[in-house]
Amino acid sequence: IQDFQHLSSYSWVDVAQPTIIVPGNTPVWNQPTLPVTLRQDSGKRFVDQNAHRAPAFPLLPLFAAVLHTKSVTSDTAIVAFDLASVDVVSERNGLRKLLRWIEGGDNVKNFRIDVDLVGDIVLFTRRESQT
Repeated sequence: IQDFQHLSSYSWVDVAQPTIIVPGNTPVWNQPTLPVTLRQDSGKRFVDQNAHRAPAFPLLPLFAAVLHTKSVTSDTAIVAFDLASVDVVSERNGLRKLLRWIEGGDNVKNFRIDVDLVGDIVLFTRRESQT
């Protein structure tokens, strides 16, 4: 992999209408007082928030974030990010699954990633049995 670049980030907001914040919020580390006792998880746990919140178009938030972050606004016009300059689109988790599979090893789990060619752009969309 060469000449790659980070284009944008986003975070989901937990509200009724699917909403993202661009750029995304970086998790903040709060050093706990030791020793730590972990509580059992409760509430919703997402495997794939994109597929859960935008099931028909799971890559939509990714494109929305990039177009928002990389579009240039001047006094006279908004110049949208040139999607034709992109060769491959993947979200982080799908890319990690592919790289883990390429590396091999004993802990590679079954996964599904749909691959679509749209013009000259290859889209990798992960599919989970539960979102």
